[in-house]
Amino acid sequence: MQPEITRFHTEWYREFYRILDVDDPYRALKDRSMRAARELLGSLELPTLRDAVRASVVANLLDYGAPDLRESLSVEDFAHLDRLPLFVDDFDRLADALARARRVVWLTDNSGEVLFDLVVLERLRACNPGCVVDLVGKGGPMLNDVTADELAALELPANCRVLSTGSNCFGVPEDEVSEEFRRALGDADTVIAKGHAYLEFWVHYAMPALFNLAYTKFPVRDALWPEIPAGVALVLWAGRYAEGKKPYGAAGQAVPA
Repeated sequence: MQPEITRFHTEWYREFYRILDVDDPYRALKDRSMRAARELLGSLELPTLRDAVRASVVANLLDYGAPDLRESLSVEDFAHLDRLPLFVDDFDRLADALARARRVVWLTDNSGEVLFDLVVLERLRACNPGCVVDLVGKGGPMLNDVTADELAALELPANCRVLSTGSNCFGVPEDEVSEEFRRALGDADTVIAKGHAYLEFWVHYAMPALFNLAYTKFPVRDALWPEIPAGVALVLWAGRYAEGKKPYGAAGQAVPA
């Protein structure tokens, strides 16, 4: 079941929504997370791209679908970002890719967390002002994930445009996503996927232009490495697990040497 685990989890929650006859049962919690994150950001200093990326990873702790549920964050969560232990640290490769990118696709994850993502994109604009970012949200509500409509209501950096996956799936299955999203993914020089669910999804594909930024909620296993344990932070280049995997639609490409 591993290759389809994100679809399985999606259908599980979709059935709950159907039974409860609700469209967005987490709306109040999402709004609360956004307010708390906005207030918290006012007390943090994130002057560099590295600081912003690490803070964005820490903000991925916000997750209502995880065993240790987090509705809010505190200043203490962001203490000593320079010493944040990363299980995999591919930041230097990420920074180089962002400095050269013409187009970036950023797959968002949770409400509240996304405000930290926007800080990263402001730092990106400062170092690469010509880069265009497709900021991607879900096509409809799913847990506390950010939807495209919710992204469109935010004050975004000037280098961003909002895009929908066309689905509310935890991953981006090729038979559910929109053609517009497929094209954007195929045109991107760099893809950033936030969160555990996207890690579970992308580990089955060859997408070496992609980076996973996440705080893991469950162990992740792959034949190419030992287990990634639960509860670790990572900035992970997807080329590490791309060997022998199938490409994703038009965006699949050979693993660089």
